[in-house]
Amino acid sequence: QVYQQEPDDATDRLSGMVVTYDASIDRVWMGLSETMSKRLGIAWFDMSDREAPVLLGTELDDRDVRAVSAEGGRLLVGTNGEAYLLNEAVEKVATIDSISASYGVALRGDRALIADETMLRLFDVSDVGSPVELDSLQMSARGWDVEFDGRRVAVVLGSAGVGLFEVVDDVLRQTGAVALPSSAFDAALDGDDLWIAAWTGTWLVDVRSETPVTLGESPSVSRSVGVGAGYGRAMVGEVFFGRALQRVPRAGGAELTMTAALYFPDTEEGVPQLLEVRNDGSLAMEVEFECN
Repeated sequence: QVYQQEPDDATDRLSGMVVTYDASIDRVWMGLSETMSKRLGIAWFDMSDREAPVLLGTELDDRDVRAVSAEGGRLLVGTNGEAYLLNEAVEKVATIDSISASYGVALRGDRALIADETMLRLFDVSDVGSPVELDSLQMSARGWDVEFDGRRVAVVLGSAGVGLFEVVDDVLRQTGAVALPSSAFDAALDGDDLWIAAWTGTWLVDVRSETPVTLGESPSVSRSVGVGAGYGRAMVGEVFFGRALQRVPRAGGAELTMTAALYFPDTEEGVPQLLEVRNDGSLAMEVEFECN
């Protein structure tokens, strides 16, 4: 838990939809969104004492902050309009305008990625005060979240699933896509694995090749809307719950334990009986019956 407002402050609460952690300076940044708060902008917290996080300050403006990504003391912010960069002193040092809406951003080293509506844009931010656009790529839908590990890129595209890309020699290239049975809201890269939070469940997908392989799915309890992952584990934020998931090596499908005999009640002739068996794994499942 980073910050908890007292109940009597609910009419003017300080809360947001997105957070990011910068390990280099032990700081958590939170984007303040009109969906969650009457105040808009950025809030930041000192996390050096894990038992007692400290609210260091806020930078309030009229922008609905929908994405944040931090590294090396710098913060990249995506809003319902422009994107901008802050330095460690929490000073706005650059504004990336000509952007319709940046609901997905990612900052790694001296490269930044911004999902500008349906356009994925790559920037050189080695001079943090003067970002330079290096490349751009048209996507199939609006980008809602961007994950970037320095080479691999995953962009959440809502009902269009997740687009997979890579950055090589400062050039963007699409490498694949992940189709889902429901809208995707958030994603997290963990090495070769991609965790995806979607409306009806959380998916784990192997993205090491251009043909992504679905490893498994965990059905939602109350709609999965956010996910963070690392070291084979994921924390999933749902509408009313939080869940912890773990990747199990060498597990390719569901394990079924069934009784030796299944008995169906007597029915009229021609009325079918149904046994439904669910398989959330990546491998085909065979079920055989012997009937007398």
